[in-house]
Parts: sequence; C-alpha cells; structure tokens
Amino acid sequence: MTKVPRTLLMDRVAQVRSRLLIARTDGALYESTSRLIDLKRSLKSLENSQSAELYRYFPVAAVAVLEAHFRATVTMIVDEGGEYSARGLALVGDKIKATEVIASIHKKAISIGEVVAYSLPFSSLNHLESVYDSLLGQSFKQLSKSAKDPHFLRNDVPDTGPISNDVLALWADLHQTFYDRHILAHESATQFVMTYKKAAIAVNCVSLIIDITEAILWSTVWKDEPLTQYEMNVAAWKKYKLVRIDLAQAIRARRKLEVSDPERSKFRKLHFRWKQWAFGWCDFCADRFAGGSIRPLIHATELTEAFETRVKQIEGVTGC
Repeated sequence: MTKVPRTLLMDRVAQVRSRLLIARTDGALYESTSRLIDLKRSLKSLENSQSAELYRYFPVAAVAVLEAHFRATVTMIVDEGGEYSARGLALVGDKIKATEVIASIHKKAISIGEVVAYSLPFSSLNHLESVYDSLLGQSFKQLSKSAKDPHFLRNDVPDTGPISNDVLALWADLHQTFYDRHILAHESATQFVMTYKKAAIAVNCVSLIIDITEAILWSTVWKDEPLTQYEMNVAAWKKYKLVRIDLAQAIRARRKLEVSDPERSKFRKLHFRWKQWAFGWCDFCADRFAGGSIRPLIHATELTEAFETRVKQIEGVTGC
C-alpha cells in the first residue's frame, strides 16, 4: 500500500465525518446498525421482484457498511491508548510518517486512531481479521466462536450460547460476499447472476459479523466501560461526585484569595445563587425524561457539565 499524504488523509476523515448524522466516530457505529436495518427492509420488499439487477446493489452496500464499522472500531480501539495505540501504530508504521500527522494530532484535528484506521486497506475478509488479530493480541476468529451477546452477559441472563453456532460457515459467506462485491463494484459482469438469496446472505453475514465484533470488544477492550442503562447511570453519577470534589477544592482555594469580609460574603451569596440556578436548570433538563430509565443519566450529565464549568469560573479560567 502506498503512503497516504497527510493532507489527503485529513481531507478524507473530514469528508467522512461530514456525511455522518452524528459527526463522531461512535456515530458511525450507530449508523452502520441503522443502515443494516434499512438494507434488510429494502431487500425484503424486493423478495418477489423480477428485476435481478436490483439485487446486485446489496453485496456492495453490505461491504460498505462493514468497512465503515471496521474503521470506526479500529479508531476507537487505538484511541483507547496504551498497548492498543502501540499495536495500531505498528500496523501502519511503514505507511505513515509520524512527522506528517503529528501536527494534526496535536491540534486534535484527527486522532491517532483515525490515522491508523484510514491508512489500512479493506478489500477482503483477511484485512479485517488480521487487523483485529493484531489490535486485540488474540485470534479474532477464535474469539468469534465463543462471542456472546454482551447485554445478556451484563444483565446475567441465563446462558443462551454464542452469537454464531457456525463461524466456519460465516467466514465462507463473508469471503463470498467480498468476492461478489469486488465483481459487482469493478466489472460490468452482465453474465454474473445475483439472486435474492445471495443478496440476503451478504446482508445477513455482515450483520452477524458486526454483532460478533461488538460482542468481542465489549468483553475485551471495553470490558470496564458501561453498557447497560443501569451501568451508564451509575458511571454518570460517579463522574458527577468526582467533579463535586473538584468544585469544593476550587471554592476553598478561591476563598483564601478573598482578603476582605465583604468579598467573602459576596462570593458566598453569588455561589449560593449559582447552586440554586444550576440545580434548577439540571432538574428542568432531566424532567423531560421523567419516568424513564435514562433520566438519572441525563440529570447526572447535566450536573457534571454545570459543575465543570463552575470549576473553571472559580479558578479564573473564564472569569467569575
């Protein structure tokens, strides 16, 4: 693979972001799932169609979704840092010079994970498998054989078995899908017949490998990250409690700077008013989700953001 100039890499990442509904890396994960749902729905509506030409679209679209998911997950894995960043950079060490991207990384215009993800080829199942092997330090195919639904595991649902009972068959379907996609994307191939069944296999095997990939990541890279709504609620409140401690420390430090009683008194009164306003505003934002399991997450997140801003104000970063 030829080296990717920094400007071209930056432009490519910027263009990819601009076409996402949620212009973040994790947004690509959401959109790959939603697009697969649309593909399945569209294909189902064509089940009895007499136009075989329409079926030729689905292997191409399915692999495009898989590529988007692949690059998004690689980005997120590498951006975890530590051994994952080291493994990711090792994958592209001979393709990208650090001097070509270090300025952009420093400006936070692009992440290390994006540099890696968008410097890798993606035209066969081997590309996907070998990259995950390297990043995880384990055999992706072997992990796939035992991958289980992470939501079931986190909620202690009785063992329902692995997501796929036949990984060898899945691999065969994926190989065939990449092969079909290559023909359909690069040749006129008027004699190449694509049926509803073959189109369905392409979409379904891509959907399955995406489910397996995410299950593997939730049991390895993201094993300590919140997944269920309950876990996200707990994590959000833990973060809020930490920023409350930061605010208390900032207030104590600020009070030491106030040299006169009037200043101390005015500071106390103003801060009391801020607390009343902040708690009222955060309640207002969260109450739109009253009765829902997501309300504690929204409430804690709003409080955390308000307190983080207040810490900066008191420390004099933005003034007070």
